[in-house]
Amino acid sequence: MKIPEDYLWKDNSYIGIAKNPFIVYYLTNNAIFVNKGFINTSSSQIAIKKISAVKLNRTFSQKLLGLGTVEIYTIGDAQLSLKLENIKNSDKVQELIMELI
Repeated sequence: MKIPEDYLWKDNSYIGIAKNPFIVYYLTNNAIFVNKGFINTSSSQIAIKKISAVKLNRTFSQKLLGLGTVEIYTIGDAQLSLKLENIKNSDKVQELIMELI
């Protein structure tokens, strides 16, 4: 997958306080992109116009480390579609996505 150049937000997942270089999230005006892996890789994306709900979860350990997980649900699908796991400023990311939908 081509890395978007016009992203509004980009971050890695974190393992404790260290960035996980093998999971990268991108948010653009049109979609959310997830790139995972090093040897075996996977890429996924969800169009912003298909998002119906955005939920923020923060465990106790995530709160201590300043992290959180943003869950994204799509229209017509009651099940979780995508997780942005262990990201910094998760509350701001949730707000940014909510503004776009």
